[in-house]
Amino acid sequence: NPKGVGTMGNRHFMSVRARVRGWARSVDSLDATPFFQSIEGQMPASADLAESKLSEPLIEFLIQLDSKLNTILGLLATDELAQDFPIRLNTIEISGATLTFTLDTKVRTGQHLEVVLLLSRMPVVMASAMGAIHPATDREFGQVFTMDLSRIREEDRDAIIRFVFQEERKTLRSKWDFVPPDPE
Repeated sequence: NPKGVGTMGNRHFMSVRARVRGWARSVDSLDATPFFQSIEGQMPASADLAESKLSEPLIEFLIQLDSKLNTILGLLATDELAQDFPIRLNTIEISGATLTFTLDTKVRTGQHLEVVLLLSRMPVVMASAMGAIHPATDREFGQVFTMDLSRIREEDRDAIIRFVFQEERKTLRSKWDFVPPDPE
């Protein structure tokens, strides 16, 4: 694979170098029941609230309140993840197909992990996947592993892909934010 591209079957995914906080737990196989469930709450639909004959300012307030409560609950959930997912994971590179990361625990090649990634704190966005880990060829960061996202829900893959595009946009913007020196 060319640098910056992850593949899954016939699909190719752009990858970016990014530090993403994550947690993992060992699973017996990829058929294991995932422990993590997405914490993304459903926002009340404006149309549903409009049918309740509430005023527009009250509807807007309720939607904002729901969003804030989801953020608080999401942040509380990240504190509990360490209990259910005892392995700390630090992502170095991410794509919709693969992860490259370091771990705080010794593991064996081929071991299956369920991972949970904190893609954003505000709003809280998390994604999870399962896969087998393998040593990476890139040793810049010490003991590095890769994992194909073999078992992942489509909405989790979409969240990762959105994250990758956001990170790529940040990189491109920073290259164009060059300010020429003052002429003297």
